[in-house]
Amino acid sequence: MLVWVLWSNRNNVWNDSKEPGRSLGFKTRPLWNEWHGVQQVQQASTSIEQQQQQTVWQKPPLGWYKCNVDAGFHKDLNKTSVGWCLHDHMGLFVTTVTAWIEGNYSIIEGESTALLEALKDMKQRGISHVIFESDSKSVVDAIQHLHGGRV
Repeated sequence: MLVWVLWSNRNNVWNDSKEPGRSLGFKTRPLWNEWHGVQQVQQASTSIEQQQQQTVWQKPPLGWYKCNVDAGFHKDLNKTSVGWCLHDHMGLFVTTVTAWIEGNYSIIEGESTALLEALKDMKQRGISHVIFESDSKSVVDAIQHLHGGRV
């Protein structure tokens, strides 16, 4: 939803106006809640039982940043999207980045690419002490495996 709102704001050629970034985040929340509600109704109507962890986003410790990364997959467009959002220790928005990549990546490739590009971006900005979060269990498990269970 955030990517769509950002894209819409950037490409709002008819009104020739741009909204500030913070208001775009506030605009995204009701759209996300509506989408989430529809997903819950659809999941309740299926006979397949799935377990999903409900977690609440938490601010990073003092002196740290938190970077949430994700990927999107658009087979009909033959593209993969990656993006990340950075917050400071107060939970305040710092920046967000989105990008399109040509090709239909697998889930683990797309999620890993999003993380890699976010890491590169943090290095380029000179930002250290970053906690990265991903919704991809496969990527997190692979990183933990490489580091002997530690991340």
